[in-house]
Amino acid sequence: HRGRLVLLLVALCLPAATLSAAESTPALVRTAVKPEGEIWVGQRVVYQLDVLAKDGWAQIQRLPDLQASGAIVVRMETQGVRLNDTIDGIAHAGQRYELLLFPQRGGEIAVPAAPVEIEISQWGRQAEKKTVQASTPSLRFSARMPPGAEMLHGLISTDRLTADQKWEPDAETLPVGGAVERRITVHADNVSSMAFPPLAFAGNDAVDVYPDSPVVEDRYQRGDLTAHRTDAVTYLFK
Repeated sequence: HRGRLVLLLVALCLPAATLSAAESTPALVRTAVKPEGEIWVGQRVVYQLDVLAKDGWAQIQRLPDLQASGAIVVRMETQGVRLNDTIDGIAHAGQRYELLLFPQRGGEIAVPAAPVEIEISQWGRQAEKKTVQASTPSLRFSARMPPGAEMLHGLISTDRLTADQKWEPDAETLPVGGAVERRITVHADNVSSMAFPPLAFAGNDAVDVYPDSPVVEDRYQRGDLTAHRTDAVTYLFK
């Protein structure tokens, strides 16, 4: 009888252990892009990465190294935003992270899956912290080329773009062997400086050109991105 009792207790414990393992799910990972509607080539596209855990808190220490064929990926130095969601009636909590994508061609843009390491902090009496390995879901979206711009290279889609230039010295005449520096600065909203195409400076029989390395800067504040690019070239009159 004692042997049967031990076997019965083991049998009763097995279903409970199996159920517990099934309920202990890792963090939920989901991705999306904004805007959800029409997207133009050169437009800023926000890539959202959410990590969530039930009865706890999920976050990642390092954003995945995303690659997107046909788009520039820009990583902004910002912290994740706290996120709470109810899924199938169960409360989940975690973080939302954002990267920026800038389509460089028309057609389908694919963002493949990428490995990500998620830190989960459990709540309740058995509070613990653990790290799980997961993968971001792959996604696809379509970008359109504005009508009439099919032959353009380095298209930028923005609500505001300004450009100005300075000449030093600002003189009407120069002697043979004299030099003048030309500095062109471009500013644009919701565009990365990486998306600006490089300027081409051509010389001729009378002038040699010596371009400098461009100076680029992105300023990200409260969800607004402003790009700055400065190109400088020196003209030497022969």
